[in-house]
Amino acid sequence: MAIHQMTGSDIEIQFAEKVLLAKEPVLVEFYRNYSGLSFLAESLLQEFTDDFKDKVLFYKVNLDEYPFFELTYCISEIPTILLFKDGTVSGSVSGPFSKNLLVAAIFDKV
Repeated sequence: MAIHQMTGSDIEIQFAEKVLLAKEPVLVEFYRNYSGLSFLAESLLQEFTDDFKDKVLFYKVNLDEYPFFELTYCISEIPTILLFKDGTVSGSVSGPFSKNLLVAAIFDKV
C-alpha cells in the first residue's frame, strides 16, 4: 500500500475530508523535498503500510508547497508524523527517530 500525496488548490478541503472527518485513524507525514530525514522517514513508514492497511490511512503533505500546516499543527522539525483519531492528533513524532520510537509514538496507539 502506498502513502498518498495530498496536493492541489483544494488541499484544505481534502485534508478536512480525508483526515479530520475520517472514521479510521489517519497517519500524515509532513515533509520537505530537501530533507534527507524526510526520505528516510518515508522509507520507514513504508514498512508499516501493508501491516496496517486495514487499520490506518496513510497520507503525506509537502510543507514546501503548503507551509500553513506548520502553523496549524505547530510543526518545528522535519519530518513530522502525526496520527489523527476522530479529527484530533493522538500521536506524534518529529525529527530524527528510530523504528522503535515510531512504533511507541504512533503505531501502538492505533
